[in-house]
Amino acid sequence: MTRIDFYINASNKAEVARKLAVKALSAGQYVLVFTLNVKLARELDSAFWQNPPRSFVPHALCNDRLASDTPILIGHDPARLLRSDVVINLDDALPEWFSRFDRLLDIVGQDPIDKELARLRFRSLKDKGYSLDVHDLEASK
Repeated sequence: MTRIDFYINASNKAEVARKLAVKALSAGQYVLVFTLNVKLARELDSAFWQNPPRSFVPHALCNDRLASDTPILIGHDPARLLRSDVVINLDDALPEWFSRFDRLLDIVGQDPIDKELARLRFRSLKDKGYSLDVHDLEASK
């Protein structure tokens, strides 16, 4: 069964996603940073090129010709990822196919609407019998 973690109170969801993706990569895992938002996907792509400074984080957008050779993908197409290790959700809803991944990391911002949508995802997963872990990013500061 997919292991699920919610990261709540993120002041910058894209930055949290980048850090979690890099951490998963360092553990040898393949990652899909899931978003249906094309603008956000491009912003994430840029952030992965710029951070951390003087380092390279191998990544690509899902529609890139190199996507099948890259351990971190950004976008909405899990088919291009070689292994289904980690999906990081930045969307309002869960991807229907999330259970094919070993782990789901759901990042929740500080916006009230984002929090309410996350509560719905949380309840739905709990009702389906998933064990859920919550990490409060504000409490860890």
